[in-house]
Amino acid sequence: MGIRYFTEVSFRDDDNDVWDALTRALGFVESETLEQAIALHHFFEMHPLVCGVETFIQSSESCPYLLLTTDAKRMSQANVQRSRLEEAIALLGANSAGLDEWLFMETTANES
Repeated sequence: MGIRYFTEVSFRDDDNDVWDALTRALGFVESETLEQAIALHHFFEMHPLVCGVETFIQSSESCPYLLLTTDAKRMSQANVQRSRLEEAIALLGANSAGLDEWLFMETTANES
């Protein structure tokens, strides 16, 4: 599977059919790069039908690692984690086995 970036989107709408269609089509969007994931996140967070957006990175062996969120309670955590990820990418490379391992260690260490 390798490393993947994904964005989860929550929509607000009084019409269940519209909400279902939006959620099926756009509720979970994968990106190939961190830059794409960030751009998608910013696109969705400004849309009037969106009530929440969270963007994650995940490797084949790790739990999802929060990078961006519209949830005020989790913004600080996301900012710290995104900064740590950017440092790891700079040192280890964007698609390296080292980054996979780092991500695994980061997510399993946070489970305790």
